[in-house]
Amino acid sequence: MLLGADLPGVSLTKRAQERLVLVRAEHEPTVSADTSLVLRHDVGQVRWWTWAGGRANGLLAAALSTVAPGVVDELERYDNRYVKLKGDVTAGAVRSAMNEAREQLGADLADVQTVVSEEALKQLKFADLLPPDLANSTLGARSADHLGAAAVLRRPVG
Repeated sequence: MLLGADLPGVSLTKRAQERLVLVRAEHEPTVSADTSLVLRHDVGQVRWWTWAGGRANGLLAAALSTVAPGVVDELERYDNRYVKLKGDVTAGAVRSAMNEAREQLGADLADVQTVVSEEALKQLKFADLLPPDLANSTLGARSADHLGAAAVLRRPVG
């Protein structure tokens, strides 16, 4: 939708059409049909725009942190649209880290454990009955999108 394609068989209200034009214009610099983009926004603000969703981006952030510590911003790591990087990271550094991740962790990042917050662990049903490592790995597996992350890995980084 952000690239300009309309969904077949879906009709939008005039208000929705107007809003979609604004959203497309706002996000145009961050979207590419064939590339994920590493863009510098403000001083110290670098984002890798994958548009892969939070579960895939969480897996990608964990993979980058595993093979190239210091690339991902550890305070605000990712959301549904991007992975936040340290202020001096370049597209070349992300490409290099992703190549290393594919070599070390596999094309689908199957060996990557996503980071699970303490709050998420507390909300896990029957968490008190599970050993902490099992609770962590269970939530990590549930919160990982290996197919989405693999799709990002197949795309060039620009």
